[in-house]
Order: sequence, then C-alpha cells, then structure tokens
Amino acid sequence: MLSGGGSAQVWPIGGPAIPAVQPPVQNVWQWMVYDPSSPMKALQKMMPGVTVRYDDGSDPAKAAALAKSSDVVVVFATQWMCEAIDAPNLSLPNGQDALIDAVAAANPHAVVVLENGGPVKMPWLSKVSAVVEAWYPGARGGEAIAGVLTGKVNPSGRLPITFPQDEQQLPRPQLTDALDVDYNIEGAAVGYKWFDEKKLEPLFPFGFGLSYSRFGYSDLHVSSQGDRVTVSFKVTNLGDRAGMDTPQIYVGMPANSGEAPRRLAGFEKVALQPKESRTVTVTIDRRLLAVFDVKGDQWQVAAGSYPIQVGHSSRDLVLNGAAAVAAARIAP
Repeated sequence: MLSGGGSAQVWPIGGPAIPAVQPPVQNVWQWMVYDPSSPMKALQKMMPGVTVRYDDGSDPAKAAALAKSSDVVVVFATQWMCEAIDAPNLSLPNGQDALIDAVAAANPHAVVVLENGGPVKMPWLSKVSAVVEAWYPGARGGEAIAGVLTGKVNPSGRLPITFPQDEQQLPRPQLTDALDVDYNIEGAAVGYKWFDEKKLEPLFPFGFGLSYSRFGYSDLHVSSQGDRVTVSFKVTNLGDRAGMDTPQIYVGMPANSGEAPRRLAGFEKVALQPKESRTVTVTIDRRLLAVFDVKGDQWQVAAGSYPIQVGHSSRDLVLNGAAAVAAARIAP
C-alpha cells in the first residue's frame, strides 16, 4: 500500500514492502514508501475458494486479456503526493487512465481502488462498476480494502473535498508551482462553496459517499430562539444490512451577504440496523450564520429567514426548512 509523503509518511514496522525510492520530482526530500500490507493476500484469505490472479499493469493489452478471462477485475491506481509539491494536473500519473480504460473495455465488472492524496479526473468512470477511494490507508490498508471489497465491512466514509470534472472547474485552471497565489479569486468561497457559487456540477460533491445500505431522511423540525438554531430529523436504514450514515445539515446565506449560497452547518454519524430509525438533533454553531466584519473586528449575524437543508452530500439535499434568526454580534 502506497504511503503519502510529508506528514502522511510513517515508516512501517519491519520496514517497507520494497526498498524506498526517491520520486521523479526535482528537489524532493521525501521517499516513496510502500506499507507491507498486500490487498491480494488479504483477498485470498477472505475468499479461500476464489482464484485471484495478478498483473502488474505495465502492458495494458496484457492486463486487458487477463481481465477478459476473469469474472471481476480490481485495478489499483496510485498517485504519490507530498506537502510542498504541487500536482501538475488532475490526471492519474504514468498512463494509469489508459490502463483502466483498456481493462474496463475488456470486462465491465471492474472496480478501481484509488490510493491518492487529492482529487483526480476519471475519464473511465462510466465504464467501471465501482470506485473505492482509499486515500493512503496505512499499515493495514490492504486488509481494510479487502474487507470493503468482499462486503465484510460496510463502507461509511464521506468525501472531505470536492472532485472536479476537470481543471477548468478550478479557480486557477492552470496549475503551477508559483509561490505567489492570488487568494482573492475565490475569497471565502473555497471547496464546495466555489462550486455552488459558480453553479458548477462536480464529478463527486463534498460529503459524497456510498454504502451497501440505503438511508432515508424524514420529519424535519427546525426551531430557533434568537440566533440559536436547532435541527432535528429522522434517519432510517432502508437497506438489508447494518450500516452507518452521515447526514449533513446545510444553511443558506442571505443573498446580499456576499457569501457562497450555503455552508455546512453540522453533521452526525449514525449507526443503524436494517429498518431501524433514529432521530438526530444538531444545534448549529451561531458563527456559521455569521459574516465577519473586518472593520468592526467581529462576527455579524443578519436578521432574517435562513434556509435549512438536510442531505446525503452538498448536492443531494432532500429535506428543506427554514429558521427565523435574530440579528446578533459575536466577538471573535
């Protein structure tokens, strides 16, 4: 399993799986380290009656031939990243997109596992059955991934960032290693707020994540006392497996505030058995209703009706309400 550089780098117990190598980046002071945790061995252990065959992916045609003769294909794609080193673009390095495309064309039952440090483009997305975002999963990453692939573990993670369709959706489409960056381009509308403000449809939105279960939301209640807002709603596991869900609450900002359309105002992780329901209650931090007044050196909450939405991600919002909020000033 690939380990990220910089603060993500941990030297594994017993040493790396292969000798550490210096990445092909000028002036880099880090090393590429692989944790000795084999997904293939973990899959073989969890599926003793299944034949698991390996190809290193160096020849897409050869990999495609193996894929064609197999029932299911799992492609591991990697993107080594390190702090202080900018990614040149949003593509997977070393021709991995072409490899995935060739394998998926040979066998549509293909699963792509990403070991990466940031968002990547997925030109092959419509051709594969699933994508597992593993990031840099650490010393037991192989076993963790095998658990998800085999269904032993019901995944419940959510994306902490937005995946753009391509570089043109970024505030700075030309990616450079310039030391001077104009942060006034997006102002406070960073991440998912940029996509909302510019009405851009991302590849995967902030907060997105799938599970082997399905979850429904209902019975939204919003109460407000002054600038204090409390949101409650019911979460139901509609699937046949126990699982965890992370419903998210977003608050809309006044149109004349100069802010992006909505902000993440709260979330809760809920573990539910099949068909089980639970009421979730979240109190919104009043600072999330505020805009900072630089001259006055304080937060200001404007009086008005604030839209409240509950959803599965920043773009999958299924419950709608509103909170009547009184004006307030908050010290920093």
